[in-house]
Parts: sequence; structure tokens; C-alpha cells
Amino acid sequence: MSVFFLNFAAYMLYVLGSMRASRKINRLLMDSVLGSTLRYRRVTFNRTHRGLIVTCRWLDETPTARIITRCTQDIRAVDSTLPQNLMWLVDVANGFLTKLGAVVLFTPLFVFPGVGLGVVGLFLGNMYLKAQLSVKRETRYYIQICS
Repeated sequence: MSVFFLNFAAYMLYVLGSMRASRKINRLLMDSVLGSTLRYRRVTFNRTHRGLIVTCRWLDETPTARIITRCTQDIRAVDSTLPQNLMWLVDVANGFLTKLGAVVLFTPLFVFPGVGLGVVGLFLGNMYLKAQLSVKRETRYYIQICS
């Protein structure tokens, strides 16, 4: 019975925490996008004025549909994908630590291989994330070129 209450409390903590985090991140995102007064310089070339420097606002030049689409995608990622992946990570880490703790409880010598495997996992995870970042950047660049 206590396992049920512990799981229920953990799930409620997860739901309330993800809702609070989503609210805060979405507010920051919308304030950043809608409050944008970013100015940049663009060089335009035509016959009469060579190298005319035009200063314009990002919101004035970017199509509204593109801004809304990007904000919707970012909000969807924050509200659904991020909390689900965090819940999966916590579940896997909890299972790993519980199983390692059970083995170490009966055979304390296994703490060293367990910690070693954890360090190797962290190293491989960091290497994967670095590789994934550059692949996503190249994919985004390719999509921009093709569209």
C-alpha cells in the first residue's frame, strides 16, 4: 500500500513540477519573441544605391506565420517531449540505482564495476549528445536550403 502512495506522490510531484516549469519557460519564450526589438543591419544592392544599409526590426520582417509556427513547436517540445523524457530518465536512473543497491547490499565488491559502468555511460552519453548537436545543425541547414 505504501508503494502505491509513494508512486502517486512522485507522479503528482512530476505533474505539478512540469506544469510550473512549462508555465515559466513559455512565459519567457513569449516575452522574448513578442518583446523583440532586435535591430540588425542588412546590405541591399541595387543600381542607384550600392551597399545601402537598412535597419529594420526582426518582427517587421519575419512572416507572422513563421513566428507562430516556431513558437508552437517550441511550446509543444517544452510541454510534452521534455517532461516525458525527464520522467523516463528518472525511471531508468531509479531502476539502475535500486538494482545496483540490491547487488551491493549482498556483495559490496560490485560497487566498483557499477560505478565504472556509470562513468562509461556518462562519457558515451556526452559523446552522443555532442554528435547529435552537429547532426541536427546540419539537418536544419539542409532543410533551410531546400525550402
